[in-house]
Amino acid sequence: MIAKNIAKYRMSEVIGAISQKLAGASMRPGRVSKELRLDVTTTSQGGFPTWTTIKLGTHESVGDLSSAIMNSGMGISYWAVDILKTITLVSVKTQLELVRVSVHDLGLKGEAMRAQIYLHAMKNGLRLVPSETGPQLRWQYANQASDELLLVGMEPILDSGREPCVFGVVHNQAGRCLYAYSNPIERLWRPDSQWVFGHQS
Repeated sequence: MIAKNIAKYRMSEVIGAISQKLAGASMRPGRVSKELRLDVTTTSQGGFPTWTTIKLGTHESVGDLSSAIMNSGMGISYWAVDILKTITLVSVKTQLELVRVSVHDLGLKGEAMRAQIYLHAMKNGLRLVPSETGPQLRWQYANQASDELLLVGMEPILDSGREPCVFGVVHNQAGRCLYAYSNPIERLWRPDSQWVFGHQS
């Protein structure tokens, strides 16, 4: 799987890009947070257990959240910045339980398209998560293991080239980063690709 951009950007480059793209957004430096380590839980709701719980609505603006990611020593790719400009943060702090599943876990054999993955997720009691989940999971998942990629089960966001993308939370040779992955309807995802969804209410 190839991300839209695999480079890890320095703070000045990312903040500069976000400043241009987020018209009117506050770009006050984000507060440097203590390292957050997500704990795996065993709570079960429906067919799959809760993998972890994250917080939404922790920052006043996308710029502040992006700064917090960078201040934590993590990276944001150019194309992740490109779609960050379109997301809306929740106005009230809330918690979101996440489920982690592979394409195979959802009952699909072989490679599968996004529509198939999402349909099977819903059949298994899961739902799409808000777009804020991507940057929040990146910021809060400070202990992500090496060579791990988690794709966010969300409504795709069109980038500036009109290509649908989803967030990817990755730890690779560039470090712990937030990427944007091209996700056209016809793209096939491997059976072992890992996705995060929410529980249906």
